[in-house]
Amino acid sequence: MKDILLWVKNEFEDNVCMTSSFQTQSLPLLHQVSLYIPETEIIFIDTGFHFKETLEFKDKITKLLKLRTKTIKPSISKEEFFEKYGNDLYLRNPKLCCQINKVNPFLKAISNYKAWICGIRKDQTKNRLSSKKISVVFDNKIKVCPMISWNLENILNYVEENNLPKHPLYKKGYRSIGCKFCTEPVQSNENERNGRWKNNSLMKDKECGININDASLNTNII
Repeated sequence: MKDILLWVKNEFEDNVCMTSSFQTQSLPLLHQVSLYIPETEIIFIDTGFHFKETLEFKDKITKLLKLRTKTIKPSISKEEFFEKYGNDLYLRNPKLCCQINKVNPFLKAISNYKAWICGIRKDQTKNRLSSKKISVVFDNKIKVCPMISWNLENILNYVEENNLPKHPLYKKGYRSIGCKFCTEPVQSNENERNGRWKNNSLMKDKECGININDASLNTNII
């Protein structure tokens, strides 16, 4: 992971950002970024519907690792959102809910950067199996996924070896954590993403819309 982060620093200097959901699985990449490219802006999208534990964990890790975290919110307030769409859009049209509260703020936040670092892995969803370590997305923006070949065991080993704290909901079975209305615990034998939109047939792909439609970038740099 160190090599690709140093390549990003050399290639893009300060024109790179990272997005993070600040969960246990986020820790290795956040830690490595803090060591090798600490000037990187870490973008956290506050949809308005996160668990309070996630918000507290974000603040804790930001302070612990001395991160440059920037919190982004939707352009529409929660009150306006409820008034326009009701309080059950996440059930009726989860893709639209994600688009408004997560994808649109995300696209705006990364628009001024040439490169974007994220922590997705191939073992998370079927869609991500085809993801690359380096790809071109969103009108020629370079997407860098240093953890693409990692698995949960790698993550837990790294967290333990580096004495990093786990998300407080991890011990309660929450392995992949998003908005509280769309996140549930999983059993030990389940894929971590099974807890996302668990009983909503409209979200079988387990994707909010940010990590889809990558185009492979032919490069031998890394």
